[in-house]
Amino acid sequence: MRLTTVTYDAPDWGVGEVVFRGDVPLYHTEPAVAVPAGRGPETPAQAALVARLGRYFAGEPVTFADIDLAATLEFVGATPFEAACLRIIQHVPYGETLSYAEVARRAGRPRAHRAAGAACARGTLSIVVPYHRVIRADGSIGTFGRDGDVLKRRLLRLEGVL
Repeated sequence: MRLTTVTYDAPDWGVGEVVFRGDVPLYHTEPAVAVPAGRGPETPAQAALVARLGRYFAGEPVTFADIDLAATLEFVGATPFEAACLRIIQHVPYGETLSYAEVARRAGRPRAHRAAGAACARGTLSIVVPYHRVIRADGSIGTFGRDGDVLKRRLLRLEGVL
């Protein structure tokens, strides 16, 4: 099955893109000023996901907890512990945070907070899996992707956390 890159507009954020294999989202790039070379959605499932992303970036409390991560790239090469961490993170509600230590505890390995952080670092579906909602135990936010803490702060501010 071929890959499709779908772009969407997030006002005040820029243009984002999602790479799909059929209706399965594989990779999400947060909105940026540069316009990616994608196209519009080709299926109703693709359209529904990019519409949700657009609503999210418009400040609407949106959940992506219904998306089956097992079909995505998130689980490729993931250990059972990492997969458990990703499922836990996917269900952190809009406007709330969890510490890496709490994610590790809920995944059954209370002392593995660094491994929980490593699971976040390898993610490909940001926002769908809200990695930005995982923070340090001391309340500081830590880093997030290429932009360090800039995007993470902006996302948490959007959700009313900061």
